[in-house]
Amino acid sequence: MIRTCVRFSVTPGCYGPLMQKTAAEIVDAILQLQAIKNVIDRQQLALFAEYDEKQHWKADGATSMAAWITGVLGTGRDTAAEAVRVAHAFEELPAIAATFEEGALSFDQARAVTRFATPQTDKHMASEARKFSAGQLRRMAQRFRPVPLKEENENHDARQFKIRWDLRNRVLKMSGQLPAAEGRVVEKALDRFMSTQRFDPSLPYDHDASRADALVAVCSTSIGADADPDRATIGVHVDARVLAGQTGMAELDNATAIAMETAQRLACDSRWYIVVDGPDGIPLGIGRVSRSIPPYLAREIRHRDGGCRFPGCERKLWTNIHHQQPWAEGGRTDMNNLLVLCGPHHRLVHEGNWEVRGDPNDVLEFVAPDGRVFREGPTPARPEVTERIKSVIGVPAAVAELMPQLVGGRGP
Repeated sequence: MIRTCVRFSVTPGCYGPLMQKTAAEIVDAILQLQAIKNVIDRQQLALFAEYDEKQHWKADGATSMAAWITGVLGTGRDTAAEAVRVAHAFEELPAIAATFEEGALSFDQARAVTRFATPQTDKHMASEARKFSAGQLRRMAQRFRPVPLKEENENHDARQFKIRWDLRNRVLKMSGQLPAAEGRVVEKALDRFMSTQRFDPSLPYDHDASRADALVAVCSTSIGADADPDRATIGVHVDARVLAGQTGMAELDNATAIAMETAQRLACDSRWYIVVDGPDGIPLGIGRVSRSIPPYLAREIRHRDGGCRFPGCERKLWTNIHHQQPWAEGGRTDMNNLLVLCGPHHRLVHEGNWEVRGDPNDVLEFVAPDGRVFREGPTPARPEVTERIKSVIGVPAAVAELMPQLVGGRGP
């Protein structure tokens, strides 16, 4: 029997009866719902493995099973890739898979133990893994995995500089490492710049903050000296009323929101370009003047799309800007007729007879030659599937009444 994983919305107040239950009864409900979720997740993972083994995702225009999951279910790429890995691991580790399906292991525990369990240790680890937390199992996975000397040497010589946007707090986070010689060059450059600056003696001196200021200044100097002003320019999107000193939206060209006052300050800097958005938030295009996309408009298309628009792809490198309605057939070189596609998916549309429907400024649909439709984001459950789930587990209205029965072993 195949169980289908579904999502269903709940009307306000439908869980009202839970407010009248004891803490123990609410915990029972939570635990039983988690157990039911494990059963559903196990069945879905089995289907993932089968779909991947037969490579059905190729016919759907995806580049991998993880990309297919990302596009169809709307998950993050890392989440999808891990789901595929665990799905195949479960095929090799049936005892651990069964323990997970019983609800005795969380997904985080299962994903950790499948990194080092083998078919020979499957049964033993299925009974032992539940005794350890997910964190402990992750550490065990690291200990059980032997590190070759070659890899140890490569890690020693590795250099990296990571940057990650924390959009919630609107900050850029950085971390990395350099070999000693190169690291000393960076340190010397920053310290040298700091030594040339005058600091207000009335303000507390913060060495780390000053070094951060020095990094920005060094990078700003590099951008200012760039011979290609178009590629070295950073964009700011603002509502027209912001520049007039009124309230409105302002964000950088990577979709990070900034204060209106910051946008007004950046408007004075020649190395920032300002895009004034219309009432609908969409900049103007160039209509039928040319099929060639000018740099300013290409920046806006890439800013809006964030990568390839094919469901689950999101590639940012080696992409093209595609005219949804061909220019030769009257299509305009405007925002509402242009979208970003990577090389493989661009070919899929042109040579593979796929069709793109919808508004690039809103939601797009990609239609395969056989008529199957792939939309951006997850697909809601069909009404009959939702009703079937409700009838089986009593969600949502009767969940508070059902859970104590399940805990007592009587069932509905």
